[in-house]
This record gives sequence, structure tokens and C-alpha cells, in this order.
Amino acid sequence: MFVGCDKDPDPVSTVVNVTYPAITLNGSQFVHLAVGEPYTDQGAILTDDITGAQSAISPKESDLDITTPGMYKVVYEAANANGFKTTATRTILVLNYTPPAGLDPNFDISGQYERTATGAVINVVKMDNGLYIIDRVGGSTEVPVYMLTPDTATIDVPAQTSYDAFPVDCINETFIPGPPYSFSYRVSAENFGTGVRTFVHL
Repeated sequence: MFVGCDKDPDPVSTVVNVTYPAITLNGSQFVHLAVGEPYTDQGAILTDDITGAQSAISPKESDLDITTPGMYKVVYEAANANGFKTTATRTILVLNYTPPAGLDPNFDISGQYERTATGAVINVVKMDNGLYIIDRVGGSTEVPVYMLTPDTATIDVPAQTSYDAFPVDCINETFIPGPPYSFSYRVSAENFGTGVRTFVHL
């Protein structure tokens, strides 16, 4: 005797495109505060790439300590209708700063720079006369630091703490006014090696 068994129906598969929503910060991505200066975050806007819906969102986390000089982050995270998440970060520099008295306020070396050895692109953002933030001090890893231009021929990246109290110091800094502007330094920090890193303005 033969017994027939019904086969299980073919499984139904669903293809889900992996896409991510967009987070747009209200206000600047980079903020400079004096030590002790109050801070109120301006929030961000989430745009769901699946539905097109927009909504206001607040930070998911922040390590900001306005009483201690350093670099801090305010992090936003949100998901689209398919559950895929994206993040965005606002960088906040807490630092008492006085611009150099003799530095021309029109002197500005901000912009995008390319690391000559790897092609990695970093952003240099002007916060005040003679004060800048470099978003990726090594060229690729997101470790922001502040940089000073005490005059039009010099840069200085002092010893400081970046995200998560990570200690960073840059040594042997050089600056070439150009055009194009270029600068170089050695990053004195864990896992950064000892090579000179050179960046040229794009």
C-alpha cells in the first residue's frame, strides 16, 4: 500500500530593499560653547524614505558636559517603515577661546581636504577667527579635534580629548599657505601609528 503525502506549499519569499531614512539636523552640525555656557539642542527632522513622512526627533544620547573642555557628541537615531536605522551626529566643542588679536578675521582655511596617502576626505570647519574643527583627524576614523591658526602661516592641534574622552595630540604640525592650502602632522594617539599625515585643500 502506498500512502501519498501532500507536499508543503512553496514558501513565500519577500524581497525587501535595504534603504535608510534621512536625518537632517536643525542648526549647525558643529557647535562651539564656552565652558559653562548653556546649551539647548535644536533637534532634527526624520524623513522616512519608504513613506515620505517627516517628523521631528530628539537626540537618542548625548555625552555633553558643559563644565569640562572637550569634544562631545549628540546622537540621533531613527528607523524607516521597514525598520532600517540611520544615525546622525552633532559635534560640540566646549572650550574657552580668545581669537588672536592680530589675525585677519577674513583668513579662512575651512573646506574639504584630501589625505595625500589614501585619498580620504576630511572637513575643516571654521568656528571662530583662528578656531577650526577637523572632523576626522586621521583621515578616515571619526575622531574630531579642534585646530588653531594663531597666524596665517601656522597651525596648532593641541593636546585635547575627543569623543568618549579619547586623548589626542598632534605633533610636528606644518602649514603651507598655498594655493592650495595644505597641512600635515603626526597623530599622537592610540592605534594611529607614527606616520606623517598630509592633507591638501580640494
